[in-house]
Amino acid sequence: MNINYNHIVDYLNNIYIDEDFIELRNYGIENNIPIMKLETKEFLKTLISISKPKNILEIGTAIGYSSLLFSKYSNANITTIEKSKEISEIAKANFSKYNKKINLINMDAKKALNNFNQGFDFVFIDANKSQYEYYFNESLKLLNENGLIVCDNILFRGEITNDDLINRRHITMVKNLRKFLSHITNLDDYVTSIIPIGDGISLTTRRVDER
Repeated sequence: MNINYNHIVDYLNNIYIDEDFIELRNYGIENNIPIMKLETKEFLKTLISISKPKNILEIGTAIGYSSLLFSKYSNANITTIEKSKEISEIAKANFSKYNKKINLINMDAKKALNNFNQGFDFVFIDANKSQYEYYFNESLKLLNENGLIVCDNILFRGEITNDDLINRRHITMVKNLRKFLSHITNLDDYVTSIIPIGDGISLTTRRVDER
């Protein structure tokens, strides 16, 4: 399910010329591995190109599609965290295949986030949805001035908007996502936008002091 009108999404996707790691996208689709929607990918390409981050942190590597996307459209040092050993090996093989130097940490993100002594200009969160608030709060501690935190799948198929749409298997996750959205949109020192593109993404950055 897409959170937008399908005919609009189809029209836009027909405009885009997808030349970014098509083989990986097809592999993910064929093997039921979550891959970001095409319109989300196009938005992130632009966002990365505008923000020009020097250090990127990704929470949730999967097969490495988004990490490779970031490496293609920036000159940033990229660190990505993936809990699954099996999936990590696939991602590493993909990084090697495309000759990209990306630092992959095979560890639970809750542990990994406590081990950094550097800051990041851009944090991309696409992992366990029920843990988004924890990942986000820990990422705030690592965020450089003018940095961005981007969370994907934030509207989760539109299920968070209406109880009647919730799959019973997703009740806890939707509850946690709703709580998370309330949290990030009510932070005193940060501004957040929720963008209804793909499966919904959020952008958070520090608030500029009034002069």
